[in-house]
Amino acid sequence: MIQSLIYSLFLGLTLLFLSPQPSLRSPLQSLLKPEKKTSSFSSVRLLGQTPGEFALRRERVRRAAKGAFVFLVTPLHDEEGEHVRPRGDNSLAYLTGLVEPGACLALMPSNDLSIVQEILFVEERPAYKLRYVGAKPGLEELALQTGIRRIEPLKNLWTVLAPSLQNARKVEIFGSASLTPLFSENAGLIAKLKTIAPQLEIIGGAESLLAPLRRIKSPGEIANIRTAIKATLNAEKSAARRIRPGIPELTIEGVILAAFRANGCTGEAFPSIVGAGSNSTVLHHYSDPRPMRSGETVVVDIGAEFNQYAADVTRTFPVNGKFTPRQRAIYELVRETQRLCERAFVLGESTINQLDRLARTYLRGSSLRWKDESGNSQTMDKAFWHGLGHLVGLDVHDVGDSGREPLLPGMVFTIEPGLYLPNENFGIRIEDDYLVTEKGLEKMSRALSSDLKEIEAMMRPGRASHRTRKRKM
Repeated sequence: MIQSLIYSLFLGLTLLFLSPQPSLRSPLQSLLKPEKKTSSFSSVRLLGQTPGEFALRRERVRRAAKGAFVFLVTPLHDEEGEHVRPRGDNSLAYLTGLVEPGACLALMPSNDLSIVQEILFVEERPAYKLRYVGAKPGLEELALQTGIRRIEPLKNLWTVLAPSLQNARKVEIFGSASLTPLFSENAGLIAKLKTIAPQLEIIGGAESLLAPLRRIKSPGEIANIRTAIKATLNAEKSAARRIRPGIPELTIEGVILAAFRANGCTGEAFPSIVGAGSNSTVLHHYSDPRPMRSGETVVVDIGAEFNQYAADVTRTFPVNGKFTPRQRAIYELVRETQRLCERAFVLGESTINQLDRLARTYLRGSSLRWKDESGNSQTMDKAFWHGLGHLVGLDVHDVGDSGREPLLPGMVFTIEPGLYLPNENFGIRIEDDYLVTEKGLEKMSRALSSDLKEIEAMMRPGRASHRTRKRKM
């Protein structure tokens, strides 16, 4: 996936006091250390993680915003509608384990001496809605699940927080508009804040509070990503067995979605990309009813979602089961580019941008050429239209991904070189997910080979599962 579709919007407010804003840099490696688990929460797990882990993250956010009041607001979901499955906000999920639409989390300033340091506000479900969607956890149950001692109805938000707002000097807004009935747009929110606390200076930009933490994945997060990857690989195999001339792209997308669900995932982390022929040169092509044709390649760029965590894997298949000589040459160049980047990785030094430059230099040095839309001969790096990779986590393009930071243990990222030749009516992309460990690089999606011969064999009935079983997970 080159660019993810945003599934949910969120609005964060950081209310800054007179003290200067401290550095937001914190030791990233500390996230990998196992936290002390309290007995009262030891049996509770949300998104495959413990309340103690979420509490540790909230405390780190409070420390990062020393002298600040942190406020996250998530969008509501139309529970009576039948159009989309509800999905919680990723920032709230990261800090609480909840996937509760319309919830608000308030973290009191670290210099606030009050006993209550965090409050979760949730929408109460009217009795009539129980007939549509059933019951939801009560306030006491939410307190047990999250470790947040004080849970309040959403309707009490402004009343409860007004005293803290009135003591603040600044407010930073990040996120988007149209979130809850409490503040339908940023403009309305600003007006409300000014009404409650006229002294507030309102500025924007507080995204860096969560980004340093979310870059490094905990063991529970990594386990979620592994499950999503496993489902994705099974979906790629299912797609490979079904691909053949005359089959529409949409049919393959249906096979993929069914495989995600069959493997225990709620669905896709981003809209599946299944593009054959000229569509394989469109980076974010949405599947259509067009039948695939013999001699074409089909790019299958997909990712399952498990416990809100994403996978992102791409394989390219020959529609008729056999690559042409030209397709084989381009495919092998793409694959060797990926393998070169794997070998070049240096723990604690390599960045995504450095690997990207290496890939382009290698492609530029290839003896292969292609012709652009004007008929001019070009080096192969000019056919590489997107970035080499990105971080993966709660978002398929996860937060804090500038490409400039060294790749450290606990980070999950992709390496996805691709070449796109519109004048030749085909494109090739190979993408895998990698975990940085203390020992180096682990290819998390290695169970699904990208070897050209094995790709072709995978498409022949009766052989794919046999070959795949031999590969160690």
